[in-house]
Amino acid sequence: MILQYEYLRKNKTVFQAMTGLQLVEFEQLVDDMLPLFSEAETERLSHPNRKRNIGGGPNFELSPRNQLLLTVVWLRQYPTHEVLGYLFGVSDTTAGRCIKRFLPLLEVAGQDTMRMPGSRS
Repeated sequence: MILQYEYLRKNKTVFQAMTGLQLVEFEQLVDDMLPLFSEAETERLSHPNRKRNIGGGPNFELSPRNQLLLTVVWLRQYPTHEVLGYLFGVSDTTAGRCIKRFLPLLEVAGQDTMRMPGSRS
């Protein structure tokens, strides 16, 4: 939970080192991405064989803002899912799920360019 937004935003230098973004740039990214995320989640959860209503079952461990932050850190630093999970206080599986949900949205929005120079997809 070391890198969750509530803690990381308090140290702007570390925030920028981990994400490649200034705090204000990340806030703009959040404003741009959360509506896309909400729409994608509604579509993902709206299938005919669903057993529960949308919102049923346990809540996801990270807020959408922290899921986006986790994905941005992954794009910039490329830690393993185990390391991401540890830093964000979730399992490696949850870290992978966050990346799987946000990376396509960042790509569509043209925002996946945060990758380190010379790194491959």
